[in-house]
Amino acid sequence: MKKVVIANGTYQAAYIIRRFLDIKGIKLIVLNDDEAFATYLTMSLGVGVFFADATKPDSFKVAGIYEADVFIALSENDITNAISCLVAKQIFKVKKTISVAKDPRNVEIFGHFGIDSVISSTFILFERIKHETEVMDKLVSTMSIDNSKIVISEFRLENSKLSNMVLKDIGFPNFANIACIFRGNDTIIPSGKTVFQNFDRIVIVTAAKNQMKVLNFLHQFDN
Repeated sequence: MKKVVIANGTYQAAYIIRRFLDIKGIKLIVLNDDEAFATYLTMSLGVGVFFADATKPDSFKVAGIYEADVFIALSENDITNAISCLVAKQIFKVKKTISVAKDPRNVEIFGHFGIDSVISSTFILFERIKHETEVMDKLVSTMSIDNSKIVISEFRLENSKLSNMVLKDIGFPNFANIACIFRGNDTIIPSGKTVFQNFDRIVIVTAAKNQMKVLNFLHQFDN
């Protein structure tokens, strides 16, 4: 049976605890330094909660976390999370530590401390926005028809690994069609044998809900 420890946190912790309770083969140990919320967790989820300071070795000793498989720190205080993870790993030999971090700058810092996985919603959001921006930079134009159900997108190949590749070999998604390719002053109606060239402008027709899937597919070939 896998031993999972969840330390601190509020409603985010409640959601994660509820999900773990649905998984067979999990022994769940919950610590929380907020007495009122610890009581709430017990009353609403029917799970035993240790009201304790998760930065203190004595708290972990009472809770019995020694050699746990996973330790998850969910405090809104980054320093508290870092200390609790280090105590869990270095003193109680927990196999894997996971921490949330409100400050995205702490993602790299916590990694240097030896915390196995650091999750920052702000950092993840930034990376997602950065990715979407990079994808959209290659989108020359887009238009929708039939009340926005169908989208026509023009995507520019620029320093792409698709250059000199054959259409039938790239595994192009079956939920989209390449209507034509603009190459300089020429317009090409593609077949499976069509070879892409750098600076091609590819006109793609797809359902609106699949537009980003297609753009992400093409983006993966960027150098």
